[in-house]
This record gives sequence, structure tokens and C-alpha cells, in this order.
Amino acid sequence: MNWWARFFRNFFCKHPDVYIKETVTTAPTGTDRELLVTDLCQRLPYKVICYAPDNEYGETGILYSVDPFDETDPNIYIQYPKGNILSFFPSEINPYLRPMSDVTPEEREELDSIIITIINEDYTQSVRYTEYLNRHHLDWRGLIPKGLALAAPEWMYNN
Repeated sequence: MNWWARFFRNFFCKHPDVYIKETVTTAPTGTDRELLVTDLCQRLPYKVICYAPDNEYGETGILYSVDPFDETDPNIYIQYPKGNILSFFPSEINPYLRPMSDVTPEEREELDSIIITIINEDYTQSVRYTEYLNRHHLDWRGLIPKGLALAAPEWMYNN
């Protein structure tokens, strides 16, 4: 692990006693890994629930931290309900996201109003559009069809 990756991990990982889960799998390479890690980085503030099975702590936890710079060590941190934090490779977890087909009429109306302001050349609203999709856990990058995410049950994210 290079010095920048260690710095990033130590800076963003608030618990020094993070347990690095031993595993024999390796991180996926190529565009799928980049797409998943990029998506998870953008979703960090929104408490994404992830399927990350562990024999001791359970199957689901909240996305806690992502280290996008290190491809050789586990670099996605999941916090379980009891407060334990484990590290995983991107291939070992799946975020729960809402399919775009699950957008409610109220959400569609708000998204349409944001799009209209973008069309009227207020391009700063494109950031607001992306943040809205991430905040509502919508799969706007198509991770579910690629097998990189799981469809969230309706009850999981009550917005």
C-alpha cells in the first residue's frame, strides 16, 4: 500500500481498531471496479446500506468509508449495527439501491423541475440533480443490471 493510500485510510477511518477481514479474493479490475468505487464515493454522505456478509456480524451494514486509491488491499469499509467496522474488496459487497423504475410521482416532479433549470443553462443544477439521485439511493448508473448492486426492498429506504 502506498503512502497516500495509508494516509487516506487513516484520515477517513475514525476508528483505529478497524479489523481488516482476511480474504483470498482480489479486487475486480477494469471499468466495473472503477464504476462501483466511484459510485460508492459519491454516496458516502447518504448512509447506503450494503450487503456485506460476515459470519460474526451479520449480512448488512452501512457504507462507512472508501479508499479509492488502493487496488491490492480491501478498501471499502462497512459499519455493522453493533458498531464494528470491517474492510472488504469491491467484489465482496453489493450496495442496496432503488431501481430508477421505483421513482415516485413526487420524486419525478422534483427531478423534472431540476432538469428544466439545467436546460435553461443553469448547469450548476446538474450537481443538485446527481446529489438528489444519490440521496434517494437511486441506481442512476445502472449498477443493478450489471450485478454490482442489489435492488432495495421498498421498506429499506423510507425517504
